[in-house]
Amino acid sequence: MGPGYDAKTEGGGAGYTRGMRYLLIAALAGALAAGCSVGRTTHHETTTGDSGSYGTSVSLHKDPDEAMLERGKEAVLEGRFTDGADLYRELADKASAKQEYREAALFELAQLQANPLNPFRNPGKALELFRQFVATYPDSKLADRAKEQISLLGGGD
Repeated sequence: MGPGYDAKTEGGGAGYTRGMRYLLIAALAGALAAGCSVGRTTHHETTTGDSGSYGTSVSLHKDPDEAMLERGKEAVLEGRFTDGADLYRELADKASAKQEYREAALFELAQLQANPLNPFRNPGKALELFRQFVATYPDSKLADRAKEQISLLGGGD
């Protein structure tokens, strides 16, 4: 660390250090996943690769749609926002999936689009997705939260 080093702007700016970004992402993903992790078994492996060791959590679920939702959350937690968005979109559009998983996937996708930590965020798309959520699932337990997000994004009527 020499002259001119600024920990706040190292690695991308926006006032966050790389470590702070990962911590914020982990906290967000943990909070989102907290309600989905009760009563489930998780297997954790540590692998040594070219860049050192890293861990991988694999949730052991009976329902493949639930597993897809969890894989999306893990992708976001790991900073793979595009992968998470792709998994959420696929599940939200999957007609054969249980409604609870389609709902959760659409809501997660909308939140991901609004997330300031997501370098590919798109508040306009987030607003569109939250409106789609409310129109598609007006009786969902998440509908009020989606309406709050619509208001926060400036789309309140």
